[in-house]
Amino acid sequence: MSVAADTRSRRTPQGRHLGPDPNPCRSGGAWPRVWGAVVAVTRQAQASAGLEAWQEAVAEPAKTCDKVFVWTNIALKTLKAATYAVASALSVKAPCVGRAASPRQPGIITLYIALALVTLPLRASAAFVELDPPTTVSGYVASLLINEAPFPGENGYVSEQNTQGAMLAILWVLNARIYHIPVGYKQVWVAGVQSSNVIDVIVGTGEKRQCEGFYRDASGRFVSDARVKERISYLLNIANSGGKPGRFANLLNYAQGLARAYVKGGMEGADRYAGLKRVGQVPVTGRAYSWMTDRDYFKPGGNFVSIPDKDDGSLGGNRFFTLRKAGQ
Repeated sequence: MSVAADTRSRRTPQGRHLGPDPNPCRSGGAWPRVWGAVVAVTRQAQASAGLEAWQEAVAEPAKTCDKVFVWTNIALKTLKAATYAVASALSVKAPCVGRAASPRQPGIITLYIALALVTLPLRASAAFVELDPPTTVSGYVASLLINEAPFPGENGYVSEQNTQGAMLAILWVLNARIYHIPVGYKQVWVAGVQSSNVIDVIVGTGEKRQCEGFYRDASGRFVSDARVKERISYLLNIANSGGKPGRFANLLNYAQGLARAYVKGGMEGADRYAGLKRVGQVPVTGRAYSWMTDRDYFKPGGNFVSIPDKDDGSLGGNRFFTLRKAGQ
């Protein structure tokens, strides 16, 4: 008895003909072409994402149908339970493992392949940015740097380098308020607090907040306003979209990198204002001790002196301020 071109005849040891093999994975026809396409797409994803598990799944393409389902299970870990639930509901056994199958198997096979191909881009693209939780010191400091600096399309944005410079300068302000209080000044006069804890310098005390949107709640936990969280979430969504990291990802990673390095080992990078001796005719202490949105009507007052543009006093839409020398 002849059989169709895409199936193979089966016989018992006694020669009894059993008809076509019900497992389509062992049949010929279109399956090799389907598998070839799946392997090609998978290898492209593996090359871009560097996933060792996918490499293992397609290491031996000769084992065609067995491999397609291994690969599918890897690509669909989060959908595994749902997939088996569907298969169970249709009262079929898992295909391509050498077991008897019901006439409904081709539908399940299609389901597996469709889900795999649909979710392939999602599984292939890893997150370009992962920020530390804002409940950690490094995550909280990063949140401040991100919140205080402009991103592409926002007011004050000039370039990646300019925004990165603003982030570094802001971190230097926090550091200076702890470790570089000028002669003739007290930390509480400059920072509003007496503390060596960077979180205290950020949130201030009680109603005297130092950085808008950052404070301690009634339980003493350092938290931020909802608007801060919403903006960071928005920026993360942009940064983690697309096929490769762009400006948003670069800036977010830069902020988080600065924060982690600071918490781990202190400041990295030069303080651009450390050598500042004079602003116009006014003797100053050097270093920046405050920043505000770069508008003429925003001034911290007191002995704070605006750093001019020629000394890079405006970065990322912020104006930085040094201090008049005590007694001058």
